[in-house]
Amino acid sequence: MADKSYQAERKPEYKHEFVALMFAVAMAEIGLQAATIVKREDYWHDASGITHLILAFALVATSWVGWCKTLSPGGRDDVRQVFEREFLILMLDVLLVIAYLILIRTGGVIEANQTELPLAKNDGFWIAAIFL
Repeated sequence: MADKSYQAERKPEYKHEFVALMFAVAMAEIGLQAATIVKREDYWHDASGITHLILAFALVATSWVGWCKTLSPGGRDDVRQVFEREFLILMLDVLLVIAYLILIRTGGVIEANQTELPLAKNDGFWIAAIFL
């Protein structure tokens, strides 16, 4: 009987837990990309990769704070079922964090077997897509 009262009192926050986990994955990816740069002996020569990660870090961190502090009713409501407005908002939040991950992965960090340098237009395109 105590389990049922616990479940009735507990407010489900599936949306917030899921999106917060995705933000954590984005920050972890930034850490992995930074480790890729630092492993090289001449990592200070990879200025484009370092500035790309600083940009990505600032974008993800400020977006997470804004997402957590939103006053919008649609941003605060939890998902109860699949075919409802809150689920659509969840999918938009997920797509936004996926865009952050794409920005992080396609940016200025040079991989070990990469033959051509990454272009800044990748960052510009994904930042424009994120802000749209």
